[in-house]
Amino acid sequence: MKKYVHAQSISRRFGPVVALQDVSFSVNAGELLSFVGPSGAGKTTLLKLLAGIDTADRGTITFRDGVDRRHPPILVFQDYLLFPHMTVFDNVAFGLRSRRGRARFTRDEVRERVERYLMQLGVADKADIFPATLSGGQKQRVALARALVLEPGLLLLDEPFANLDRRLKGETAFFIRDLQRRLGVTTITVSHDLDETLAISDRVGVIVNGTLEQIGPPREIEAHPASPAVEQIFTRHDRMKQFDEEVS
Repeated sequence: MKKYVHAQSISRRFGPVVALQDVSFSVNAGELLSFVGPSGAGKTTLLKLLAGIDTADRGTITFRDGVDRRHPPILVFQDYLLFPHMTVFDNVAFGLRSRRGRARFTRDEVRERVERYLMQLGVADKADIFPATLSGGQKQRVALARALVLEPGLLLLDEPFANLDRRLKGETAFFIRDLQRRLGVTTITVSHDLDETLAISDRVGVIVNGTLEQIGPPREIEAHPASPAVEQIFTRHDRMKQFDEEVS
């Protein structure tokens, strides 16, 4: 299996706060790798480093394709950041229309590609409406379409289940997994929603206090936590799940 991303000894500080400390991992091409951990663990900081929005104090991140301009990493934030004054179609087309030079698309190419991805994401019938009228799940699909229409080499998803109710979380998890497999795009997510993350991921990394405690297949981590911190996360999750089931 060819590695698409390799991070080596990544560290990032914000003043006295250590966000990440000597984090190393690799991501295989076409893999869906997820990072879980409590709030403030350093998960979103890691995504920003991978996206090139932030820079590590130490360590290196290398990409198989060199991260050329045609296939850059694309980060989808948990708040979606759709342009409220643009229709769904124009939101998805924005990145394509912003291209310059040889990479610029013609009007017909933009329309063909946008319509194709709106169809893939199941929101083709929303093309002419504005984001304010969309549900949370629909907004997320539009945000995904806007990212995927650029055909990124690496798709980065920040808390993809955070703004959804319990029913939509399950539906969205399997939708993302099915879409990722169909398109074959290398994907990294960060989340604190363990049920959905474990269900869709090829591998999971557990980050606690800026340290990557363990990484591996979901069932392996559940069965054999490598540290008390990892075990505590899964024990707390099991207790909350049991409580939710009893209440419902």
